[in-house]
Amino acid sequence: MATVCVQRIFEEIHSKQVLARDILDIQDVEFSCAKFLWATWKAHETMSAYVRHQFYEHPSIAAVLARHLADNHVKPDDTVSTKVLSLDKAIKNINSCLDSLQTSIEKAEAKIREVKEKVVIKEHSSTTGGGAGKLLKTPKDKDKTSGGATSS
Repeated sequence: MATVCVQRIFEEIHSKQVLARDILDIQDVEFSCAKFLWATWKAHETMSAYVRHQFYEHPSIAAVLARHLADNHVKPDDTVSTKVLSLDKAIKNINSCLDSLQTSIEKAEAKIREVKEKVVIKEHSSTTGGGAGKLLKTPKDKDKTSGGATSS
């Protein structure tokens, strides 16, 4: 941006001095000298205007600054609403993943319960009243086995 401002200053000075570019007339030296002095005075006048406006307040520099701001300005409302929408999408995605995981966990827990029941039934049927079968038997199971054995 600084180079654009400096370029703008030099362009304006050049536009004032370009009037004396092809003035050199050997026959009329006084006219040529007057034109050169006039072009130099216009360049000094241009620089005085920049100094008087403290450079950044000069219309040509202010235009460069305004153009730079317009080119690089981001509308805060657009970015905020865009970010909110993307966060909403992310939250919905996370919620759907969470629901899917919860369903998978519930299915896995049901499967684990089913497998445990099969193991208890298998161990109960394979034991003859000792070992691990006793640990897995309920009090009702003990009554059935002991009640049937004593009544005969």
